[in-house]
Amino acid sequence: MKAFYWKCEWIEDLFVAKRGGFLVVFSTLPATYGEGAVRAVTLAVISIFALTLLLFFGLILLRFIGTRREKTIEKRKERIRTLVYELIAEEQFQDRALEMFSKNIARNDLKHLRSVLLENARVLKGKEREILSSVYDGLGFADEDLRILKRGSRLKRAEAAVRLGTMRISRATSYLIDTLSDASGELEFCCLNALSKIGTPKALNAVADYIVSASKIESIRVAEVVLEKREEFSIYVRKWIDQTAANPERLGLVIDLVGAMRDANSVPVLISLLEHSDETIRSKAAFALGIIGDYHACSSLQRLLNDASARVRAVTAEALGRLQCEDAIGALGRAIGDSSLSVKMNAAIALSRLGERGSAVLEKSLKVLDASERSIAAEVLERDEILHDERPLGGD
Repeated sequence: MKAFYWKCEWIEDLFVAKRGGFLVVFSTLPATYGEGAVRAVTLAVISIFALTLLLFFGLILLRFIGTRREKTIEKRKERIRTLVYELIAEEQFQDRALEMFSKNIARNDLKHLRSVLLENARVLKGKEREILSSVYDGLGFADEDLRILKRGSRLKRAEAAVRLGTMRISRATSYLIDTLSDASGELEFCCLNALSKIGTPKALNAVADYIVSASKIESIRVAEVVLEKREEFSIYVRKWIDQTAANPERLGLVIDLVGAMRDANSVPVLISLLEHSDETIRSKAAFALGIIGDYHACSSLQRLLNDASARVRAVTAEALGRLQCEDAIGALGRAIGDSSLSVKMNAAIALSRLGERGSAVLEKSLKVLDASERSIAAEVLERDEILHDERPLGGD
């Protein structure tokens, strides 16, 4: 004990503090605070230092253990991958595959087998993925996912829906539809995405019905689902528009989806919506027609340049430029004199994309603008030229 106190006193004599430019030795503190207090403080400092070192080496040890565990898991997965590649290459039937895995895969490695099956199913298609799906189902993984889908937490249910969709487990369709009835957020998106990937008529019908009937839905997430299967969902366009006609907000969502799908078969339906009483619907329909790029919409869009809504006129001018409607050059030239600045600018951009005739009309039409508007038009046109410059890098 005396030796310990001697060490403490020795450490005390080493600590110094700078006060007013003078060095004050901490060993003078006992005179003020008493030796017991100083020894207690010194002991606390030593203890904190020791605990810090212990924590540091503990973290190193945990990292070492974690790295070894990751390497062990990866080694097991690599062995399983080899078996899965053999399964795909030989196109083995389900019974033969199940027998092979039961002989070569330990029970503790089944979760790694599931992970390997999923990672391969994400990149494979056709018959190869069908083989993996049948094995996934035969090993009971699909049944486990269905149980989670019915009784698990929201996060676990969402993860189960993703796995069922990745493996295209068609018998999960009814379970996913039932889950949608009380789903929201991530779970909602995962169920819709899974149904879309399963791709059976029943599954696609469920997604289509949900889009037009759900009380609240995230448009961006729905677009992700629909665009992945745009050809399959194109047959539902007419149905979507008919069923949402009385709900402008939902109809607007459907029009956005149709435009993003770029489905030329939807053009007649969108043209009919240019006469809708709601200006938002008219503007969304015009924008969608511009994105789809069907020249047959030019004449209908040209008439919309006289719409009562400046917002509709501006979007229409942009769409005519996208479609490069040469017959609309005269109407776009007159639109340069519109009372709305956004209409003027969009008409100017549209004319700049319509070749020499468009440029000639644009140059003449810009003279009707005042100085500030011409300055804005010049800046907008310069920016548009940069954005649409298709010359290869390094070209003349």
